[in-house]
Amino acid sequence: ITCGSSAAPSGAGYAGTFGAPGDSGSLVVTKDGSAAVGLLFAVTSLGLSVIIPIETVLKYFSVTLVNGIGVG
Repeated sequence: ITCGSSAAPSGAGYAGTFGAPGDSGSLVVTKDGSAAVGLLFAVTSLGLSVIIPIETVLKYFSVTLVNGIGVG
């Protein structure tokens, strides 16, 4: 699910709790861990996790990921 410049995890392969209060700022990666997807921004009172796409974060701060880390 995408809403503006953030997303909530859903779809194939997703079931159960994704994030918890205190997880904000955590790097979200692909299932196999080979690529960054985004940063966990917030977890709502309903348990919905909001993720900022990694491309948005990288562009905002004018940075790139270290060599060997992909963008998913």
